[in-house]
Amino acid sequence: MNPGERLLDQLENGLARDSHAVSRNDRSIDWWSGPLRQRITASKPYESVDIEVTSVHIQTDLFKGPAPTEEIAKELVDLSHTGDVGAIFYDEKEGLYKLGTRLTLHEQNFNWMHVFICRLAFLQNSTTLRMAFAFGAPEGLSVAESASPKGLNRDKYGGTVAEFAKAVRTSGSSSASPWRGKELGFIKEILGDRASFEAGIDETKQLCATIKNDGRTFKVVADTETKHPFWGGGLTILIMLTNTKAASVSGKHVLEMNRLHCTPVDATNATGFWLFAEGDLAHFLFLPNTLHLPALAHIVFMEKWGLANAGSFYE
Repeated sequence: MNPGERLLDQLENGLARDSHAVSRNDRSIDWWSGPLRQRITASKPYESVDIEVTSVHIQTDLFKGPAPTEEIAKELVDLSHTGDVGAIFYDEKEGLYKLGTRLTLHEQNFNWMHVFICRLAFLQNSTTLRMAFAFGAPEGLSVAESASPKGLNRDKYGGTVAEFAKAVRTSGSSSASPWRGKELGFIKEILGDRASFEAGIDETKQLCATIKNDGRTFKVVADTETKHPFWGGGLTILIMLTNTKAASVSGKHVLEMNRLHCTPVDATNATGFWLFAEGDLAHFLFLPNTLHLPALAHIVFMEKWGLANAGSFYE
């Protein structure tokens, strides 16, 4: 049994034990914690750098309606600021706006990655429920409620998701951030001598750097003691493309960038999302303390830094 199949089996068994509605196919599992469907898909294994890799897509329904106008797109980009690891994008085929994340799974990382995927799936699910029912749908859209095999469940915050949200907040209330020190040191090491670091801050807790690379200027902020209003403490990584102004990039373009980010064709992880920060195009990620795993900051920052350096596509 390959890692993708093992992951789906674990999810199906765990969700069924918790009395959630579950629908299973060969390569995917749908489940409902309330009125919104989450689909977790594991691709067939494929070769990448001499190992067999499975792409795992986690997508949760959010709103339904027509393709985005610029007004809707900007509202959704603003809504992204309340999120965490997932990107809002438009699925034209289904006529749905979703929250999406993509991760890679293989034999070498299965022991820790399957735990991260399960926790992240619940985090995304709860985030989507909060976005849909606490903030509401933009004008012209409606909440993407759907009926599970057990019928339409309108209990927004019941059961396991509420328990999970409580556990995440509890983890985030710890006075000691697990991302401090070595975890933040990974990021400084990657930026290296090219970066000009802001002086006068404790670099075991926070980094703020400016980097010029191939004619582009980036501002990188990493904060290990971010206080999220819903999830508690965690790590923020923000990479701003300071010479790409929001005025030159439409909200519809940002949603399309998020769609491409959620469904890449190469063997990379895709966490976080594109938005506007201080008038600049930026890529943002918030990882709650409960998602901490050794060297995870290194892994996700390598992904973000490569994405930000992708070139003139963002001009």
